[in-house]
Amino acid sequence: MPQHPDEGRVELTDWTTTESAIRAIRETVFIHEQGVPVELEWDGLDLSCAHVLAWNDREEAIGTARMQQNGTIGRMAVLKD
Repeated sequence: MPQHPDEGRVELTDWTTTESAIRAIRETVFIHEQGVPVELEWDGLDLSCAHVLAWNDREEAIGTARMQQNGTIGRMAVLKD
């Protein structure tokens, strides 16, 4: 599906390339908003997972998810407006 310049985009990425953006979203959503304990959120699996980042039309990262090697999708998080 073609994307228009005024739309967001979604990219397949990895932890090493986009750790700071993924970490910022998940810290905001899971740790600060939902009260997930830090040690539970950072479970050490991110390096071996595929990640997805959603960007808005201003090139700000606004959402993320990860897929483990067994196909499990998790850690889905989207920032509030």
